[in-house]
Amino acid sequence: MVNYQKNSNFAHLIKQTRHQNIMATAIKAIPTLHGEDAMRFRKEIERVDKKHDNQQERDFKKDPRYATMQKILTKAKFS
Repeated sequence: MVNYQKNSNFAHLIKQTRHQNIMATAIKAIPTLHGEDAMRFRKEIERVDKKHDNQQERDFKKDPRYATMQKILTKAKFS
């Protein structure tokens, strides 16, 4: 067993940390786009949105993995 009395600095540190609320490290600021970079980013987002809006919706219930999932959930009494 360690004798904390020998090292008074260590004992003081332990007492100090017990009474403090130790919080997580601060998160860095989120970078913000400006000017041409922001415009290019916005146009790319709109292009991708239009591309996905034109796709037909898929019937996922026809997927064999869906049937397998349903069997598992039924057996586990989740559905």
